[in-house]
Amino acid sequence: LMCEYYNNNCVANTAQKIVQGQSSRWPDKFVGVGGTGCSGVSNTLSSYTWTYNMPIVSWASGAPDLSVRTIHRNFFRTVIPHTAFTFAWIKVYLVCGWKQIVVIMAEEARFRGHFEMHKSETRKAGLTVSFEAQILQPLQQTDGIFKTINKQRYRIIQVIAFENSWRAMMC
Repeated sequence: LMCEYYNNNCVANTAQKIVQGQSSRWPDKFVGVGGTGCSGVSNTLSSYTWTYNMPIVSWASGAPDLSVRTIHRNFFRTVIPHTAFTFAWIKVYLVCGWKQIVVIMAEEARFRGHFEMHKSETRKAGLTVSFEAQILQPLQQTDGIFKTINKQRYRIIQVIAFENSWRAMMC
């Protein structure tokens, strides 16, 4: 068994071109995809590599959606999903006495599972998800959503997003 290295720069389309290109060029050479670090790359690759009967292993893909076995049949990871933080945040809500929570998510493919779980677990803890939103284009969508939040006087906001989306929202 030998390894080959290809750098996809954490870009899903690049990774897809590499895997499909190499698999087409050398159909009997590869037995799996290993070492993907980004959830977006793992999401794209693992949604179809099962059709090649190739496992895909990631050392850092924490997106909870990758746990959906019907979509990511041959995907395995060495870290826990990011959803583990949900329970820590709920504990903070309870300790601080916060009752009404706003939950905002960004990228669909990377955060839908975490978003739904966070809302569900927040409700199970006896708290209210007062408002929810998805921001895919922070520079265009944030002002309207935060005007609503301000008008309703909501104060506790949980953002499930990457740092670049969060920073755009904070500006």
